[in-house]
Amino acid sequence: MNCIEAQALVSAAHDGELIGEAELAAAQKHCAECEDCTAFVAGMRYLDVLPAPSAPTGMAERVMDAVAPLAAERTEERLIQAERAEAESVGTEAPQPESAAEVAGDAAPTAMPFEYSAVSMPAPSGPGAGGFSWFVGPIRWATLGAATALAATALVAFVVIGLNGNTPASRRSTATSGVESTVSPDFTYSGGAAQDGQIAGAAPNKAPAQAPDYVMYKDFVYAPGALIADASSATPTIGTLSTAFASGGAPQQVTVYRSPLSDGSIVVQGPDGLRLYAPVIRMLTSVRYQLTSGKAVDHFGVWPVLPDRFPAPTNSAGTPSFVTAGTDALSVPIYSATGRPVTEGFAVAPVTATTDPAGGNPNWTWWAPAPANP
Repeated sequence: MNCIEAQALVSAAHDGELIGEAELAAAQKHCAECEDCTAFVAGMRYLDVLPAPSAPTGMAERVMDAVAPLAAERTEERLIQAERAEAESVGTEAPQPESAAEVAGDAAPTAMPFEYSAVSMPAPSGPGAGGFSWFVGPIRWATLGAATALAATALVAFVVIGLNGNTPASRRSTATSGVESTVSPDFTYSGGAAQDGQIAGAAPNKAPAQAPDYVMYKDFVYAPGALIADASSATPTIGTLSTAFASGGAPQQVTVYRSPLSDGSIVVQGPDGLRLYAPVIRMLTSVRYQLTSGKAVDHFGVWPVLPDRFPAPTNSAGTPSFVTAGTDALSVPIYSATGRPVTEGFAVAPVTATTDPAGGNPNWTWWAPAPANP
């Protein structure tokens, strides 16, 4: 299976389409072993949690103010055309247009309205004449004129936004792997203690508003995948996990089933049925490392944090808990535990790109060797 086929299958499964178990298993296996497809899967999942776009404050008012003169001009033209049509129907002289400048006594010349006349452009004969003749006649030219006016309106709106919608520095973004991210790679440290593994003094609103729809099983973190149509494929049970899913209620113990796939995923009975939950993975030297959490991830929107055994870093170098250890398969800097080999696990600094497996987490995260069988 090549990358295009694998990505198409996992994308379809992610969208809720029913995919054959054998095909999906092969695609998941390919993506787990291929660095490019691992990055594709991570980006696909975290697109789900990107905030919905919204118009800047005052944009609608600026657009309406900008197009008001154009709307008035079009209204005047329509009135003149109606008067002309009425005058021609009774055989009198049609009125001439007046611009605002002429009414005010300005001698500046004014362009005449466009002549919507069937005889102003005769239709050609011969091959192709039928297709061309659609554009000839007052109705078709009027349609073209209306389309031109709409295009002009859109252009004015973009100009107004460009001139008046100055974007503050806090809203400027950089593109990461083709996805716009409002995350800044720069961290500010106050030197004080941080809570739950979060960098002290970090600038606010750098990370997404909330985490993806994670669940946690045996300290490892999983993200939602496809629904499973055949419940019998999700047996046997392997344990329970605690989650409230997206509800605001208290977490409940939910049965966890062994996955029919060989990618380290699990199956959880949720409000919408049996669903695959895939391990949140990053690769290092062809080895899979899975996201863990030092506190319960017991409802959707909770960010994983460092295990309790690691004091929160107080600077961008990761000290006192971590030392730099190169980069992973996605060229993201990683940090090993002080005095320990990176093969035992590694940390990733806060506020990665939202397309990264960490999803823009505002906390330091810890990645441990992924279990072969959850």
